[in-house]
Amino acid sequence: MDKIVLKNLEFYGYHGYFPEENVLGQRFKVTIEAYGELSLSHTSGDLDDSVSYVDIYEVVKEVFFSKKYKILEQLGYDIGKAIIGKFFRIKSVQVFVMKPEVPIPVTCDYFGIQQEIKRESIAYLGIGGNLGDREGYLNSAIHQLDFHKEIEVTKTSKVYETDPYGYMDQGMFLNMVVEVKTSLSPRALLKYCNHIESNLLRQRDVKWGPRTIDVDILTYEDYTSDEEILTLPHPGVTQRAFVLLPLKDVAMPSLEIKGMSIDEMISKVDQSSVRLFKESLDK
Repeated sequence: MDKIVLKNLEFYGYHGYFPEENVLGQRFKVTIEAYGELSLSHTSGDLDDSVSYVDIYEVVKEVFFSKKYKILEQLGYDIGKAIIGKFFRIKSVQVFVMKPEVPIPVTCDYFGIQQEIKRESIAYLGIGGNLGDREGYLNSAIHQLDFHKEIEVTKTSKVYETDPYGYMDQGMFLNMVVEVKTSLSPRALLKYCNHIESNLLRQRDVKWGPRTIDVDILTYEDYTSDEEILTLPHPGVTQRAFVLLPLKDVAMPSLEIKGMSIDEMISKVDQSSVRLFKESLDK
């Protein structure tokens, strides 16, 4: 994890609870520590693979002068949310807002607040398998997702039984989709999904072949990627009924993939190979 630091940015503003603070104003200092997945910039030397501290400064300045804040907690929160909202590579932000001169008779360096604002993104994951205790593996994968401190499983779909896809000489699959809320980056989420597959003894001997478990990122907010290691949205989403039917169970109505709603995508695929297996998993 990389950290970008902007230390003791100084502004003159009119924030404060007391009326005189809103009229006379005072000095403020703001420090930003922004954490993110910037590893690509280590070798590329390309600013597009990182985040410009100049751009972060412009966001801080814009929020600082946008209005008069009564309390520093609200100012710090708005600064952090604006940074998270503008720069997708930033995972979390520490915001320090300080008043070096406070309107009370005390000798001190400053009064201030410190806040941490984390990115929380909605992602949809496809889970499936056709070896061993199929329901048990699905349950275990979901529990391991929920176990991670930066992942919350918020919805689970019905369970569907599916004919084999691609490689036909194998057993029936169970498939489902889960909605998760996460502060992990897409790459970090992929790494953890692969970790779960490894824990559950996933083997990659035959393409589209039998497996204990598959945990795929289908979508991650509006994030798109054409990298070989991580293609988003998942290239098979729009063509596979065993993904689209459970996705419809949990996805937000506004979700679109490649300009199509889920209902539009479902209308274009053959659904005969997918059957409802269970309304929900046994816990």
